[in-house]
Amino acid sequence: MSVVQNKKYPETFRCILATMLLLAAATGIGWLFRSIGFPETNIVIVYLLSVLLIARATHGFSYGIAASFIAIFAFNFFFTEPYYTFKVNNATYFITFTIMVITALITSALTSRVKQNAVIALEKEAETSALYQFTNLLTDAKDISDIGSITIEAVSKIAGYNASFFPFDESGMPEPAFIQQKAPDEQIHRSVEGKEVLKYEMDHLKSLYYMGDEFCDWPVYGRDAILGMVRIPKEYAPGLSEAQIHLLHSMIECSCTVKKQATENKR
Repeated sequence: MSVVQNKKYPETFRCILATMLLLAAATGIGWLFRSIGFPETNIVIVYLLSVLLIARATHGFSYGIAASFIAIFAFNFFFTEPYYTFKVNNATYFITFTIMVITALITSALTSRVKQNAVIALEKEAETSALYQFTNLLTDAKDISDIGSITIEAVSKIAGYNASFFPFDESGMPEPAFIQQKAPDEQIHRSVEGKEVLKYEMDHLKSLYYMGDEFCDWPVYGRDAILGMVRIPKEYAPGLSEAQIHLLHSMIECSCTVKKQATENKR
């Protein structure tokens, strides 16, 4: 079972549990309101509030949609005559149901959009901060070797230790060795055989990455050619988010630019 699946199941269970608990709480409050003699409009508002809270507490639009329809059925089952059936004796309830569905869907959609925009804003802020700190570290690099070490250390902190960077030369061929982070304070250079095979796989890539026997390789492209590959162990690679992958690419592109400038200055 992959890392993504391991992380996904608990989160899905949490969202389902939150949906069930909030709808159950709304139903309980509805019973209380009915026993007190409050009008049905108050119960409708409680269900709409529960849908809003579900959209806020869960991920994705699907939970809000599901909660909207479950709230309608629950309201019909528990609070409209005849009670504890899905029959509707009063035709005006269909108008109430329709308004409830539309209002709940709009509320859920708006809440989900606000959450998504907030997440995107936080990701961009974090990426900008990380790239700023990374660029400052690169300016302190003494030579090309330092650039490589700083880069792979930064990549490893984002993707998990044991990440690697496999640079390509100016002709687009893999270098004889790549840098791998073995521990927080330990890096090694590993030679590799079959560079032609890697080159072929990168040239004929049909997805965002190449899954090898040990690593999952993401190519990093420059303006004219491939700059290298970010190598993440197979067991960790599927757990990377799109934001993490984008940040990794940005860091590698930045380091390759600095490396190219350092090489030209050395000449």
